[in-house]
Amino acid sequence: MKVRDVLKFENLNDQISVSVLVYENQQLIPLYSSPYRNRQHTIQLLLLSDGEKRHYALNKNLSHLVAEKTKHDGVTHVCMQSVF
Repeated sequence: MKVRDVLKFENLNDQISVSVLVYENQQLIPLYSSPYRNRQHTIQLLLLSDGEKRHYALNKNLSHLVAEKTKHDGVTHVCMQSVF
């Protein structure tokens, strides 16, 4: 599925919201942020690519993904509103 088709997926699944991130140059870059913020299920996907091959990985814990960015020694709470 292409990133531009995520909205179509959300429209067909009215309980799911999706956010898509990509990790480039040691930074998280938002590619898609759902306009549906209050849905029952929120899914965060990390888009991995190798040339023409692309794969979405489910991100269950954004804190682990950004842990190296902070000097804090505990759980890092990430506000998705500030990422997007």
